[in-house]
Amino acid sequence: MTRFCIICLVLFFLSGSLNYHAQNWQSIDASNYHPLASFTQQSAGFEQHNKQFLVNKFNNSIWFGYRNEVHGFDENGTYFHCDYTNIPIFQSQSNVLDFAATPHAVYVLDRFFGIHKYANQTWTTINNMSECIDISSDNDTIWVSRLSNNYFRIVNDVTSLGSNSFVKRIESKNGSMWASSSIDSFIALCENDSLYFYSPDTCALLDWTNFDMKFSQITDSIYVAGSSGISVAYNGVFTDSITPNNTIGMPTSSVFEIELDSQNNIWAVFGTAYNQITHVAYLNRSLGIWEQVYESLNSPINFNYRVSIELDSSDNLYVLDSDLHVLEINSLPSWLGLKNTTNSANIQIYPNPSSSSINISGIDANRIGSNATITDVNGKQILDFEITQQQQQIDCSSMKKGVYFLRIGEENQKIIIE
Repeated sequence: MTRFCIICLVLFFLSGSLNYHAQNWQSIDASNYHPLASFTQQSAGFEQHNKQFLVNKFNNSIWFGYRNEVHGFDENGTYFHCDYTNIPIFQSQSNVLDFAATPHAVYVLDRFFGIHKYANQTWTTINNMSECIDISSDNDTIWVSRLSNNYFRIVNDVTSLGSNSFVKRIESKNGSMWASSSIDSFIALCENDSLYFYSPDTCALLDWTNFDMKFSQITDSIYVAGSSGISVAYNGVFTDSITPNNTIGMPTSSVFEIELDSQNNIWAVFGTAYNQITHVAYLNRSLGIWEQVYESLNSPINFNYRVSIELDSSDNLYVLDSDLHVLEINSLPSWLGLKNTTNSANIQIYPNPSSSSINISGIDANRIGSNATITDVNGKQILDFEITQQQQQIDCSSMKKGVYFLRIGEENQKIIIE
């Protein structure tokens, strides 16, 4: 093939990729739902790979961790908020680091108070082991690593200890278990509690970093992301790599997080250092082209925050900075189009906290004649009333002590009844 034809072919693919930038982004403003104006605490947790963020592929519910809180959106788009004030198993000193999902439950990693489970609209504590620092799932098995303690697994809510304490991160699929001790050391394949180590000393396709490890959805291959790209292993043998040298348009060689879709294509988070994220991009594996490359100029993503990614069951992309941004690849859950994407912050509530009544001011004149609602932290409607003027008083004396949310149009405000 002539050089001219090769150039035309590349330009054809790249010009086609520009169309992907026309895909629809939807943003959910955290300040409309969470009083601290962020869905997560915007740190990396105890270990850098703690995301405090999960899209549950079994039902597309969305989960966030913020210090001692768990909150998010259920499969119907109803916002929920759980902490020690309304769920007794949580403690004021809890530190929610991450989540894992099985077909029937979501498990919450609490660094100081063990593993909590949410299933059938009920919260339970599976165990109260401390210093839990990482969690993952493999079908119905939950894996948890701990600081200076042996890792453990949970099957049918029964906890059993593993054989070593060096493991700080675990990925498993169909019984194939990979582990690492940190983001800048060797990784290991665990078979019958024996560890087989891999590093640049023994494998030319690896470097000394492993920022993320993920299994393919459709094969048993594992993908390891590091500062030199992405390495791929199958049956314990590293056979391939994904780097700027063998793909087109890769933003940098440093890959800090990866997600693999149902077709084995890759979404990745790139940067120059772990706390300097610059791009989110999509690799078409069959073409070897990074077809969609997003930065601050062509996306709503705020790269001044920690950036993390998830995929739902339809391969739609969810990007978390302080807010949540959703890129529609296929059909989105219907409720997403109904969620507020901006925060006008015009409404004022006083006194707040209150024990009897609240005054609401700053209501848009266009809202007069429409209805407003007050819901509890689980999304249950407590009060529905008509807006009659731009400033009005609401009787809250019949409401129990706790946290509630006032919704007027597309704006949410927190109310505390004491």
